[in-house]
Formats: sequence, C-alpha cells, structure tokens
Amino acid sequence: MLITMIRAINGFRPLGQPGGRGETVLLQGTGGVSIMGLLIAKAAGAKTIITSSSDEKLGRASRLGADEVINYRKHPDWDEEVLRLTNGEGVDIVFENGGARTTQKSFKCVAW
Repeated sequence: MLITMIRAINGFRPLGQPGGRGETVLLQGTGGVSIMGLLIAKAAGAKTIITSSSDEKLGRASRLGADEVINYRKHPDWDEEVLRLTNGEGVDIVFENGGARTTQKSFKCVAW
C-alpha cells in the first residue's frame, strides 16, 4: 500500500524530480489508505482534498493537514465541489477508493 501511494504521487518522474509541489491530490474516505495517502501527499508538498460522510473524521483529517474537506452526504455532487475548490482546474491525482459508485465522478474532477 505504501509503495503504491508513493508511486501514485511520483509516477514515472525522473529521479530528483518528485511530485507533490504545485499539485492537488483528492483522497476518498478517511480509512487507513486515504489517511496514509494524505500524510504522504502533504509530506510531498501537495494540496489535499479529502472526502468522508463523517464530519468528525473530516475534522481529524483537517488536524492531520488536509487543506480542504468535503462531506459527500452534504455534497452528493462532491465532484462539482472539488472543481469549485480547484477553480475549475480539477485535481492531479485521485486516490480512488470508492469503486464503481465513485469512479465516474472521480474522472469528472481530474485535471486533464
């Protein structure tokens, strides 16, 4: 899991040119995978947006460094909220944990 997250942020960039700075990462949910992704993205210097259905968990994510939080029960069109938070640009990386129910919305808020 850790290596997968690091590769998601650094991709196939040349050595010495790590990802993170100037990028925005969307993390879905507040489980272990997303929280670890949040910590790695923040350490890399990325702006982070995280989603959850729990305001309590979003509060914890904020305390861990999340730049923006979205409660997807309050904002069922969370993809539009992501676009609003990124001034219509979208995000550079999505940690897609929702599967079939969220994949289409994830694609809608990716920076192309």
